[in-house]
Amino acid sequence: MQKGEKMKIFFETQSSEVTGSSHLVTIIRDNKPLRILVDCGKFQGEAEKEKNRFFGFEPDKIDVVFVTHAHYDHIGRIPQLIKSGFKGIIISNEVTRRRAQISLGRSNNFVFSQWKHVEETFLYSFSREIKFAFFKNAHIAGATALFLRVENHNYSENYLFTGDYLEKSNFAQTWFPEWVYRLPLTIVAETTYGTGAKKEHGKFERELKEWMRSPSHTAVVPVFAMERGQVILKKIGEMQKKRKISANIPIFIQGESLVDYTNQYLAEGLIPYQPNVIPVPTNVGIRTLPQYKIVVTTPGMGKDGASRTWIEHAKKNKNIMLFKVGYAPETAPMGILGQMNVKFMETNEFGSHCTGEEMIEFLSRFECIKNVILVHGNMSTKKIMFEAIRERRIASKVWILEPGEFIWKDLNN
Repeated sequence: MQKGEKMKIFFETQSSEVTGSSHLVTIIRDNKPLRILVDCGKFQGEAEKEKNRFFGFEPDKIDVVFVTHAHYDHIGRIPQLIKSGFKGIIISNEVTRRRAQISLGRSNNFVFSQWKHVEETFLYSFSREIKFAFFKNAHIAGATALFLRVENHNYSENYLFTGDYLEKSNFAQTWFPEWVYRLPLTIVAETTYGTGAKKEHGKFERELKEWMRSPSHTAVVPVFAMERGQVILKKIGEMQKKRKISANIPIFIQGESLVDYTNQYLAEGLIPYQPNVIPVPTNVGIRTLPQYKIVVTTPGMGKDGASRTWIEHAKKNKNIMLFKVGYAPETAPMGILGQMNVKFMETNEFGSHCTGEEMIEFLSRFECIKNVILVHGNMSTKKIMFEAIRERRIASKVWILEPGEFIWKDLNN
């Protein structure tokens, strides 16, 4: 940038909830805007459907979309963005691009002509004033945090988007280079869990062994097709290998996406020991098998598909034990199992988001946080995080933004 040119940065979020993740960074240089979108997710849930019809910006004015990971609430509206006029490029790491080919479905393959991938950790230049890098984040295999640096002739502003954050998972370990921790930063942080119970490590294994001693012959585990399904299959495989449960128990997996994601994880070496998996399209015939069996099925919320059928059957057949291995709201069948006449066990050990305390610990590692902008959570969790960050003096300023609100920075200092 030449001396005398003026620059301002504007930040605004497009979602005030847990889904529909999308954030807009606008850089104006001498009245010429460059617009960056971080994620472009779909709002999920019946009450949120109307929000998917419109964008809070003009899609044809966006220059680039950076994608942190391939969950649908972070990429689900990218096809709509392109159909609405977006002609820029999409950038992520290679794993996210590969996962997105399944997440978005074959009918949306057209998006990948605009989708490029880069290596993690390296600092790239997008334009003369923008540098970016992706850093490993353990939320799911391939998930990242995004670093953006906006520069003018004598000043820079650094942004770190946590994405959906987890320190360590079954398949990944978060890693940032040391130089990032020393920078003055604005951190855009998720707040899915403003508080949260500690994870019940080992509970799934204990419950599966308990199930083996019960009269219920069929264990049904509804899962999210990406990551949660593979975590469960890996865990079952490890238990079989260590002879904690019989290696002869047949394991059925249901759902085209679950099979496709699992094949990717196997090809990438993320599931080192493959259990005895038998893919099947429907429930037909499985229930009549006399021996103990495990069914890993989709969708995870139990709203429709094979998992909904299993839930309905469990109301009538006490030989079925349901396993709840992830969060589900009370608007979903898996969220109200306690109100149904079904047998079930549950654990929170496979959660793919950090707790509020874990996010605080993560933020505390940075030496100079100027701003924390709280996103990706409901208002109650944001307020909890807001107070915790202020109380511990982790950042100079803390912000909670609603769609339509923005904060801005003048880079002419």
